[in-house]
Amino acid sequence: MKRPVRTLLVVVAAAALAAVGLSAPAGAATSSSHPYSDPVWFPVHVATRVGCIGPGSAPNPGGGKTCAADHAGYFGMNINVVPSGSTYPTAGIYAAGAGLVIGVVSNLACTAGTTSAGNYVAVSHGAGVVTMYEHLRSIPVKTGQLVTAGQLLGYASNTGSSCSAKPYTDFVIRVDGGGYQDKTKAITTLKACVGGKTQSWPSAIKSSYTSWIKVPYLTAIPTSATGCGQTTAPVTYSKPGVKASSTSAGHVTVSWSSTHATGTEIQEMIFRPSTGKYDVPCSGNISSCSVGYTNVPTTTTVVSKTLTGLISKRKYEFRITRRNAVGWSLWSSWVVVTVK
Repeated sequence: MKRPVRTLLVVVAAAALAAVGLSAPAGAATSSSHPYSDPVWFPVHVATRVGCIGPGSAPNPGGGKTCAADHAGYFGMNINVVPSGSTYPTAGIYAAGAGLVIGVVSNLACTAGTTSAGNYVAVSHGAGVVTMYEHLRSIPVKTGQLVTAGQLLGYASNTGSSCSAKPYTDFVIRVDGGGYQDKTKAITTLKACVGGKTQSWPSAIKSSYTSWIKVPYLTAIPTSATGCGQTTAPVTYSKPGVKASSTSAGHVTVSWSSTHATGTEIQEMIFRPSTGKYDVPCSGNISSCSVGYTNVPTTTTVVSKTLTGLISKRKYEFRITRRNAVGWSLWSSWVVVTVK
């Protein structure tokens, strides 16, 4: 459902990382040095039907329901639990990838007429990628907890503004920090473990479904399971090193080692003399300015990026993360530069 601005920005994720020291629950297949993997797994394992899929600006081109009322301003995916006779099965909602829980709301019931997402869990997967699992109940995880892909996060319900709805969840992948006004990622394909083998959904359900947005409204989705390697600790790159220097007005060059990677993400923060703190370069309410992320598609020959348009004589701090086929590494330490 449409909801107000929330504060799941990168500063929240960074604060959570610092506060918990990436502590993992005993016995879990998580790794404090390699906590992240890409969110690529379908988050529900019981039989479901897809609801509204897509952004609020247009109807689903595959014949689905127009999402304007539900998904204003972002790309979301409603997943509806299928009843067994006259009752609905208990439907667990599972992490789509490994990461750090950075937000939990667990004390809400349904409230007609509100714009609330109800009880939800937000999981950071590194590099500002955040998954949202909304309208839940009985949430067993806590903010600051590491989770694996396929780990139980809660159960489908109708908390929030969806009082008349049957049990479901709204699944969203946000980028650039996870705030409501930040960008969302179109969900094209997701993996599922069926009969001990990994399938690519939705094309494995029907070959003409090449992307989730092409799946018609209320299409039946079969059962799946946690397995197929979901819960193993991710094998991502180790925490990288980074350097930064300013050699001309308004310019900073950020550089790193030549370790092969499929991408490098740079995050910048500016020092605010008025508060005495570092902050994102601008507010999410200002659509014309950067939220502080720069993605650099890289190979072994790309080892630096020059950022321009910075404010001269101001302090900035920079850090990087690097990715491989599994997902993103931990962020590097921050480096501080005064721009010429």
